[in-house]
Amino acid sequence: MEQDKISVVYDMECVPNITTLAFIPTKTSQEKIDRFKELDIRGEDCTYYFLNEIGGRVFVFDEYSDIEKELYALREYVTNIAVIVGYNNHNYDDVLLFHILTNIKKYAAMVRNNMIADILLDMYNSSGNIIDTEKFIINDERKNYRKYPNKPISIDLQKLNHLDVSFTSLKQCQIILCWHNVKEFELPPISELDAHYYKVYISDGNSYRTESLLYHKDRWEEYSKMNVFQRYIPPEYKAELIYYNINDTMSTLALFRYSHGELMQRLAATELYKVNVRSLSRSSTAEKLISTFYIRESNETYEDIKERIDLEPVVALKNIVDKTVQFNTLRLQELLTKINNTIVFTTGSTFKDEFVYAGNKFSVGLGGLHTIDRPGILTSTDKYTYTDADAESYYPTTIINNNLSPKHMDINYFMPMYKTIRDRRVYAKHNRYNADGTINQQLSDENEILKIVLNAVYGELLP
Repeated sequence: MEQDKISVVYDMECVPNITTLAFIPTKTSQEKIDRFKELDIRGEDCTYYFLNEIGGRVFVFDEYSDIEKELYALREYVTNIAVIVGYNNHNYDDVLLFHILTNIKKYAAMVRNNMIADILLDMYNSSGNIIDTEKFIINDERKNYRKYPNKPISIDLQKLNHLDVSFTSLKQCQIILCWHNVKEFELPPISELDAHYYKVYISDGNSYRTESLLYHKDRWEEYSKMNVFQRYIPPEYKAELIYYNINDTMSTLALFRYSHGELMQRLAATELYKVNVRSLSRSSTAEKLISTFYIRESNETYEDIKERIDLEPVVALKNIVDKTVQFNTLRLQELLTKINNTIVFTTGSTFKDEFVYAGNKFSVGLGGLHTIDRPGILTSTDKYTYTDADAESYYPTTIINNNLSPKHMDINYFMPMYKTIRDRRVYAKHNRYNADGTINQQLSDENEILKIVLNAVYGELLP
């Protein structure tokens, strides 16, 4: 991290008349997180604690704030950030944040022309454009994000933990983390407090006019059904929105601490192999690294490899079972026959079977063969000794011994590269401790990272 710069976790909220951002240093201790939770559970002012005791920072853009001053303060704050961490921030928060910073001069000019409501609505519309999947690549907000200079390193905890694939929300993570307040932002039905924000379209058949919703009480219930983040927030609920923003930021910090081991591994891989995998899940990290290693070995481009990828819609399992596999036992012969007679569709179908052999129950599927065991603690005695037998680099060695490679990679480049990775991982595994028993951090990192890379080739790329 750059000297004197900070690392922060953050979250943003955006509605038509308010945008808020909450930041908290990643170095915040667990004790301070627990104190925040304790105050919140007791109903005390945890927002004050967030701002004044643990170094949190909140920026608010609304009709009551000095927007121009707040914008420049936000820019100065972000300039001093080396690492910025969020949840789904690569797809939303980062894009909106740097879109706002890109438009500081425009917004400042609008302030001087008393166009506060237009600024807030522009932020809100930009938020909607970012969320709109149809404009995922081409919208101005993403273009502004990509061209913004000197952005801090950004880490997305949703991607890091492979939660983007299952569309797991931050609220679901709060439940998993046993966060004390799994809070959805809520507003009461529209009333005199906020009806004046909305317009009703009145048609006479040939033309239409707009009138304030305040004078159409019969339609308040209808307007109350809109998504809460599409509604205008009356001043009486501004503090509630800020608290909601802070609560999400604090729970994201808790997830950051929970994810620390995974993150340190990605940072080590990024440094060791000079390829950015900071926010990638384990499987995505493995795919990125193996592709990078292959490109460096073959001098091909990623586009060359991608053009050769041809996913089979249907796979006959007999075509991926080695012809030398044979069994003498009738039950295993039946299992092999069943596998060889099975076809799977790569869009979703699978194979699974359970059987009993030699007193053990087994489950076999596309992911491998496993025993189905009752929970228990097994302890060696004078009569029985339990021994852990591990075949070193079993799956990678199987690939090498059978001279296998992914179809889209030239085996003349793939195999030397893969052998080098396997041998380096074995070396790192056996030498990750120094003579005095301390850990050699680089070899320890390589051992864990290359294990994931090697096994991912077997589990994901070969079929």
